[in-house]
Parts: sequence; C-alpha cells; structure tokens
Amino acid sequence: MSALATGVRRLRAGELALLRELRLESLRDAPDAFARTFAEILAQPEIYWKEMERSVTEPGRHVMFVAEDRGQPVGLAFGIRKGDGIADLGGMWVAPQARGRGVARALGTAVIDWARAEGFAILVLWVTEGNVAARTLYLRLGFEVTGKREPLPSNTTLAIEEMRLDLGKTAGRA
Repeated sequence: MSALATGVRRLRAGELALLRELRLESLRDAPDAFARTFAEILAQPEIYWKEMERSVTEPGRHVMFVAEDRGQPVGLAFGIRKGDGIADLGGMWVAPQARGRGVARALGTAVIDWARAEGFAILVLWVTEGNVAARTLYLRLGFEVTGKREPLPSNTTLAIEEMRLDLGKTAGRA
C-alpha cells in the first residue's frame, strides 16, 4: 500500500460537520476502542458538538488532528490538556482503507509534537487490552506501559491499560 498522500493538520473552526463525521465513524467502526459508545454520542444535542469544536479549535485549549489522503479525511486524534504538566492522546482512529500506511504514526506524532510545543512533561493514553496494532504503534512512538488497568467504560467486559510518554526523553523508535 502507498503512504499517506496528504498529511495531518489541525481541525479548523467552522469544521463541525467534519468533526462529527469522523468522531461518529470512529465509534461505529471501533466500538471497543473508546470510552463512549456510538449511540451515546449520536444522541448528543447540537450544543455538544459546537462546544467540542470550540474546545479543539480555540487557542490554548485542546486540539484535534485530522489525517487526509488526497483531500479525503481518513483519521483523527485528540490532544487533551489534563493539567499538572500532563496531556492525553485520545480518540485516535484511522479509517480501515487507510490502515497500514503510516496514518496512525503521523497522527500520534502530531499529538506528541503538540504536547511538547505546549510544554507538557508527560503524555498519557489508554489502549484496549488485546489491541495489538495500537499497542505496538504506541510502543514504537516511545510510550511505556504503566501497569494501570481499568474497565473500558463503554464495555466493562474489556480492560484498558495506561501508557505514558516522558516528553523529556528522545522521540520513539522507528
């Protein structure tokens, strides 16, 4: 398969429809990867989406990155401000037709670069146990397993594990 043809960019104000489309598609495609369910998010009122868009496009707040291939959106990832020098990489998803082409690596790198530029010391994430592809990617990006485990909120029969990246260390391996 060919590599990502276009790249990764930040979501811009006024792209609420794109935000909603990608978020809902991610939940539909990978229900066991996220804390919330498709049905739960689909039922949210318009104000929920407007506030989410503001929260990831206004300066000094969170961020959402969009991966595009030849102008078509094929993935997303969020950088979330947690406080105390900690940020969270969350909600990462790549469309099935774009997997295996470096899209997830590009999205993860974008969030890592954002967190470093914003002065965060630590970047954390949670990955569903058994999601070997995601866990392998995060390890290659330099994340380490912390040993913390919790039930996945959207499906408590599954567990999620925390991974952490010390942003003062050298970037992840190839």
